Amino acid sequence: MTARLSLYTCWLPRTTGLQRIFIRSSFSDASETNPSSHRSASRFSLKIARFFFKKDRLEQSARLSTHAHYTKSETPGDIHELARDFILSLEPDHRRILSNELVQVEKLSIGTTAAVPILTSQLAVVFIETGLPYIGFGFVDNFVMIVAGETIETFLGAAFCLSTMAAAALGNAVSDVMGIGLADRIERTCGRFLSMFGINPPKLTTVQWSQRSVQVTQLMSKIICIFVGCILVFTLLVTMNFLRTVYCPIRSVGRILIRQSHLESTSEQLPVWTQPKNEPLEVQRRRLLYQSRKRGMLENDLLLSNFASIHLPKMNAKDLDLYDKLINTPSNDWDLYYMAIGKIDTPEEYQHPVMDLLKDFVKNEEKQMRIRQPDLVPV
Repeated sequence: MTARLSLYTCWLPRTTGLQRIFIRSSFSDASETNPSSHRSASRFSLKIARFFFKKDRLEQSARLSTHAHYTKSETPGDIHELARDFILSLEPDHRRILSNELVQVEKLSIGTTAAVPILTSQLAVVFIETGLPYIGFGFVDNFVMIVAGETIETFLGAAFCLSTMAAAALGNAVSDVMGIGLADRIERTCGRFLSMFGINPPKLTTVQWSQRSVQVTQLMSKIICIFVGCILVFTLLVTMNFLRTVYCPIRSVGRILIRQSHLESTSEQLPVWTQPKNEPLEVQRRRLLYQSRKRGMLENDLLLSNFASIHLPKMNAKDLDLYDKLINTPSNDWDLYYMAIGKIDTPEEYQHPVMDLLKDFVKNEEKQMRIRQPDLVPV
């Protein structure tokens, strides 16, 4: 009866349910021929699990450590006594199964002591499997460091007088913390990615893993792939900057064309302004005062509201008509503003004393403060 026994290390949780899940033994031949032997094998597996997970025995055994240099605390006599108690607790069939497995393990260890040649395809798989997670490590580490460093320099640099290198150091600290948290997720994602393409971990023996060619392959894979991951960040940033430099001029040209087409289309659609007839002067002054304060753009709101509060009460009927045409005839308020400050030439139809008065008012030779509209006073 051949058997294959799979035991996991005893650092897993020590509950009976998890013992049944994580520590299992499968006996294919025995289960096909004799169901009772399969149940016996299951009891054997559970007994081994209880042996490894038993709390008092774990306290007697050595404390576990993931570091290879850790020195076990038990003496050879303690190990011998522990193994003898375990073997005596087994049934005869279970002792025979355990003996056969130990013989097979010894044969395998003796047969693999000689140097076994490693194929180039196996080294390629070792290179890919070892290096792919390091591409993710390099990309995430460099990307988070750049983003966090720029953010810290922008928001905290001026407040705490941080230099660029200090902000980069803090960004590196944030990147290291995130790298610790994302390490396991990156490795699992890379494992799923490799399994999608049918790339399985290389089946090498302990002696093959310790050979110099495999160790050099792993070292070169780590160096090359983490460098590639860092370079990918700079490639991404350069590509984004290039697209931004190309997109911004195109967007500006598009806005100019849209604005031009809008002006051309609206110039034909705008109704022609007609001045009200037989309007009393007091009503006309109040209307012009309101229109001077509500222009739709801040520059003309400040300019015309201050001008109207000073000069509208002094204007006669002719000047009121000229001012009415000046602020209501142009289809674009920017044209009126540019004419008043002298940036564009004033058309002949607007060259009159009221326009000259407005230009003199814009010069502000008295250096008056005009940062708000004056209080509304009826004229």
